[in-house]
Amino acid sequence: MKILFICEGNMSRSQMAEAFFNFLSRKHIAASAGTVVRKEVRGNEVKERVKQVMGEVGIKMSKKTRKQLTKKMVEGADRVIVITAPSTHPDYLKDVSSKTEYWDIPDTKGKSYGFKQMVRDEIKKRVELLVAEIG
Repeated sequence: MKILFICEGNMSRSQMAEAFFNFLSRKHIAASAGTVVRKEVRGNEVKERVKQVMGEVGIKMSKKTRKQLTKKMVEGADRVIVITAPSTHPDYLKDVSSKTEYWDIPDTKGKSYGFKQMVRDEIKKRVELLVAEIG
């Protein structure tokens, strides 16, 4: 089974979810992408603070890069987990509601390091439940 995690910029939440999933699952694989990836604004790298908070729990993300969501990614996923506001969703994402799940997890942009750690821990809990559910 292929899981696709989606957030807005693919800089934080979806990247953490992908990393946790691929670390915890032995049978399935995850990818992540963003609905609005502005590489000219932030470059192609995952945020340094995200790498740091994930490193605290033993997951290295040094080589992770950001990806723009495409229709092909959505079509190729068995399950789509969306962690971003509906206002950023492309139409093709709205058309696959049967395999889409929404997680209400706040954005870490502009928040404290402690807030990023809290979001990381929430994502880990949800990913653990997802991995347990699908086996």
